[in-house]
Amino acid sequence: MPRFLLLLSMPLVALVARAQCSDQWLVPDPAFTTNGLVCALELWDPDGPGPQAEILIVAGSFSSAGGASVSNIAAWDGTHWLPLGPGTNGRVQSLATLNGEVFASGYFTAAGNTPAQNVAAWNGVTWRALDLIWPFGVTSLAVYHGALYATRGSIAGAEPPLYRRDDPDWVAIIPPWPCLGATAVVVYGDSLVVGGPGPYWTTATVAVVAGPAIPDPRFPGEYQFPVVWSLSADAPWMVVDGNIDCHSAICDGRDWTIPGFSSYNSGITAVASFHGRAIVGGGFSRVGATEANNLAWWNGTSASAMGSGIIGNPGYVAALHSSNDRLLIGGSFTSAGGLPVSNLAIWGPAPDCYPNCDCSSAAPLLNTSDFICFLNKYAAFDPYANCDASTAPPTLNVADFICFMNKFAAGCP
Repeated sequence: MPRFLLLLSMPLVALVARAQCSDQWLVPDPAFTTNGLVCALELWDPDGPGPQAEILIVAGSFSSAGGASVSNIAAWDGTHWLPLGPGTNGRVQSLATLNGEVFASGYFTAAGNTPAQNVAAWNGVTWRALDLIWPFGVTSLAVYHGALYATRGSIAGAEPPLYRRDDPDWVAIIPPWPCLGATAVVVYGDSLVVGGPGPYWTTATVAVVAGPAIPDPRFPGEYQFPVVWSLSADAPWMVVDGNIDCHSAICDGRDWTIPGFSSYNSGITAVASFHGRAIVGGGFSRVGATEANNLAWWNGTSASAMGSGIIGNPGYVAALHSSNDRLLIGGSFTSAGGLPVSNLAIWGPAPDCYPNCDCSSAAPLLNTSDFICFLNKYAAFDPYANCDASTAPPTLNVADFICFMNKFAAGCP
């Protein structure tokens, strides 16, 4: 069976304690790069309940991934980039997975050799078109209760704001909410939520299409035409960005907070739940009173920086994905916490003393569990296993075993 995805490995031996570990920027595989903007990250299991492991789908606007020629979308299996056929002929803005397929939406007219207007599905072999024709693209996808939903890049009340896929057609969802259009759709807990301009363009509105109610989500606008441009959710957190006061708001499942920040590109456009707190990303230099470059912790009332954050030209975060003690960051940037990267980065726990792989705090600190932990991480292509910090492929090799044994022998302070 193929080894599990490098960045999202789950050791077979559980971590004993977090006392000897701290969250930090991790050195990724040198090939984990793209030459352009990353807009979306999604895990995909190619064979469902079969033996194949999940792989990471990365999409956006790029023509190369780790030096391999691709077209706006590619899969990372832990060591190599794999094309999804010829890709798309335009930017992919959003991803979703359902029934063994990868769904991509954005601004394109072809997927592979198939004409496809803005939405297409990849089954592992070929693309099929799910045309949703609209000059402003299809900006957002969500899977809710086994159905695919999409919003078109529209703020015009004359067009249905939301569609559900009932193969072979799209079904328009007539809004039962006071919303002139929908520019984003997201699943928040067990609720399907859309965002757009509110009644008479006086408020930016976030509304529930189906499922339980959410905290009152209407905000006064500071512009003439207040509107929600993006939604991101990872329960219990949800963020909304648009032309509202201070541009962005954060929901913790009970109430909304508008923290205020210094924005030079976008607002807070992505959120992930990680170790009991929210990590928010976007294009900003400050959240509340905290200086932060495009990425920050948020505990519900205040923010804290994540090292030197994400930096680049222009430098911003467009996508976050959290799973199995790893946070993946995508966007447009060249530095993550001072590490040289290219539009993709990794954040997660690592032992304060390298050979204490399982992060245990009880004596003896170093024991056979650390060897088992190292073997698991090596088998899973985890960046931790690159003990000698080599950059030439293959980055994981016998030298890493020798390095680990030497560091184990040297002990911890």
